[in-house]
Amino acid sequence: MDIKKIIKILVIICIILIVLLVILMILNKDTEEKTVIPNSIATQNNTASSVQNNIIINNISNEINNNQIENNIVGDNTVKENIVNNNPTSNNTNNSTTENIIDDTEILNNQAQSNEENVNKDIELTGVTPTKATRTAIINTIQNCIKKYLNYVEDSNENAVYAVLDSTYIQNNSVTQDNVLSNVPNYNQSDMSEINEIYQITGSTYSIYYVRYQLGNAYIFFIVNMDITTDSFSIMPISANRYNTLIVTPSEGISKSAVIRSNQYNKVTYSR
Repeated sequence: MDIKKIIKILVIICIILIVLLVILMILNKDTEEKTVIPNSIATQNNTASSVQNNIIINNISNEINNNQIENNIVGDNTVKENIVNNNPTSNNTNNSTTENIIDDTEILNNQAQSNEENVNKDIELTGVTPTKATRTAIINTIQNCIKKYLNYVEDSNENAVYAVLDSTYIQNNSVTQDNVLSNVPNYNQSDMSEINEIYQITGSTYSIYYVRYQLGNAYIFFIVNMDITTDSFSIMPISANRYNTLIVTPSEGISKSAVIRSNQYNKVTYSR
């Protein structure tokens, strides 16, 4: 065979091979583009799905957090409600302290109420307006008490005057046995010495008498307290204004347990 023909055949074969390679390259390129496009679409879809999943997850997370917050709020409200209702949880130290404070306050309030009830039970004749005494025996008995006192003052008997003075008068005027005579009025007794008017609040064992006493041409005024359990009395000089107020003022009450201590100077001499 001629060399030229061989070369020609080889050239033709090379051309054919080149054409085939080009065709193959074109086909491969189309295949890759077709593959890339779906893959890209899939990737985009996957990305969108991922985003949606993240959104769902975030929503779920937020919902869980919201539920936890709501539960915490409900829990806090429950604690507050328990505190108000005095029914705290056993694991809450602050609530336990609050419970103890509430219990202590209730105990104190109950004790105060109980004490007040006991005091009220011990008081009698509360709100009673004094009435004018007309019985001769009462008038004469109180007059005996006042005359004893006037005699003690006239005789400057410090011990006796101090012994029959009412404890409230002693306390309010800082009276002692040494200054007692300078803390009570001086009286000049005369033939005209008697009770002019007397009002009374009479308890079961303890009575109070408001007295307007005529001494000569003047009037002097007293409160005389009498305890029939000890047959004793106490006395308090008062002003005319206070006397006029007391005889129209309802009583604050008399304690059933009130006692006048008996001594040699304050014994009641009863009259009929």
